[in-house]
Amino acid sequence: MSKEDTPQHPAAPKKPDEDEEKGGASRTEKGQPSRANPLAPPINNRPGS
Repeated sequence: MSKEDTPQHPAAPKKPDEDEEKGGASRTEKGQPSRANPLAPPINNRPGS
């Protein structure tokens, strides 16, 4: 294996351009508001609603 065969982004599991398309929020795929707060519960389950 030569250095030329190694990917430029070995630490990135996904393609860099694929992350940019989603705004870097890969958690949104699972329906979670990652941009607001990835640890926050769904808006529908918000207490007091």
